[in-house]
Amino acid sequence: MRLIRIYSIILVLITLTTLLFLFKNGSASTSSVSQTNVNMKGYALQVYTPNDQLHQSYIIDMTQGSTFNHKIMFMNSSGRTSTFSLLVYLNYQQIPFKADTNGLNEYAYQFTLEQDKSILIPLEFSTDDLAEGTHALTFSIIAGSDKHASALDVVTDSFGISGRFNLRLNANKQTGIALTPEIIKDTFKQNTYSGLLINQDRNQKEKFLTPQKLITAKSGGMIELALRGGGTPNEEYVVWLTVDWKQIKAFDEKAFLFFRIPKNESMYTPITFKAPTQPGEYEIAAYMTPNPFKQLDDGFFQDISTYTSHRFTLKVE
Repeated sequence: MRLIRIYSIILVLITLTTLLFLFKNGSASTSSVSQTNVNMKGYALQVYTPNDQLHQSYIIDMTQGSTFNHKIMFMNSSGRTSTFSLLVYLNYQQIPFKADTNGLNEYAYQFTLEQDKSILIPLEFSTDDLAEGTHALTFSIIAGSDKHASALDVVTDSFGISGRFNLRLNANKQTGIALTPEIIKDTFKQNTYSGLLINQDRNQKEKFLTPQKLITAKSGGMIELALRGGGTPNEEYVVWLTVDWKQIKAFDEKAFLFFRIPKNESMYTPITFKAPTQPGEYEIAAYMTPNPFKQLDDGFFQDISTYTSHRFTLKVE
């Protein structure tokens, strides 16, 4: 197994009059904010208003109880035709939504898009159960969601793009989510790695080894993995885990882990969850975002990337 390459994060501060463009290069592991560049290779994600106007802010203001009915524009400039899946997370929990015109609530909207083509996806979900104030809203588009890592040539942590916004209900309410992060004491300095990793290595805590493409488990058996994350100038993070692009409760029956560690240090924590009962192959991947409950218009320049782990395949026998 090899040491994971270092990936850098480039965040370009933009004004509200600048085009919001989230781009992910095929060899990078985080999303970043930049101006449009048609020569770039990768993916772009933009939000449009119900009136088909480009939304030029990280903040989406709505009235409490109204229906979110914006549109997601996705551009495939990766150089290949692929099958993609759109996922939506509200306060870092995956939610069902209506996409396209099928009128069905679903947790993932799958579509195929040719290279150098774009698609505009109408998106709806209810805000009836949300309190006034600011909520974290993340859109994630998975590339190759119809494939398994076990069938690919390499194990990769680059498989799509995520865009992060604040959904603010009643603009005069600036309050956000009030959660207390877990203080993780099992940390260490690692100068050759930053990001997120999950694998089966629970022995060498300070080593970041690429996971195997395929692991196996018995139907309904317990799966024991190790999670390492951090190595950036941030202190607070949220991390969550998906199995076949569905979020699971892998952190003491919680959907995500909100934690704090010292700046530039990495954390280690074991995670255990039950394998699906249906035999077959399932894709495992994790997400991590720093400064997760930040008010994105507070005037402070902070990392708002979304990191992804290497994806690998679980074979349930």
